[in-house]
Amino acid sequence: MKDNTARPHPGLDLGQKKDIQSCDHPDCREEGLFRAPKSRDRPDDYYWFCKPHVRDYNTSWDFFADMDRDQINAWQRDSQTWHRPTWRMGTRPMGGMDGIRDDMGIFEDLAGFAGRFTENAPPNPGKSTYGAEDMRQLAILGLDESATIADIKNAYKKLVKRYHPDVNGNDASAEDKFKEIVNAYHHMTSLKSGSSE
Repeated sequence: MKDNTARPHPGLDLGQKKDIQSCDHPDCREEGLFRAPKSRDRPDDYYWFCKPHVRDYNTSWDFFADMDRDQINAWQRDSQTWHRPTWRMGTRPMGGMDGIRDDMGIFEDLAGFAGRFTENAPPNPGKSTYGAEDMRQLAILGLDESATIADIKNAYKKLVKRYHPDVNGNDASAEDKFKEIVNAYHHMTSLKSGSSE
């Protein structure tokens, strides 16, 4: 690429001078108005081209040129989280909070939240960890917020036997209740997706 020094724009009047970028393509004297990345590893470093040359450059440039299929898949998967580390909800150890400033005490109660879906979760009187939708789904199963996952499973089994359409002669109201029960069960067990069944 040629040396790209800024030069004053000849079309300005009233004594104003503006530096313009010349096209980075060799032997081109047009203005470089369009930027193109120099490398995948240097995202803030650009070439500046005129319109025809940026089209040529973009047509021939392959972001994944030196990567194999596994590396490409890994890059694309990591790009979904902007290449930042992630972990499954509920699996990050509480010690991972070390070094984070918490001047307002926002993370003080996280230790109590972590045990929410264990089989023998301790009751937490006066402080619900469930949202309004969770509470509605628990009510459909005939349970309250003190229910463990074992309680949810037991209530589901009993209610399914009682409201199954085959048992109720395909009664429409029983079928609707059955669907609500199934949805409530799936809602509550999906909250436990990070734990073992």
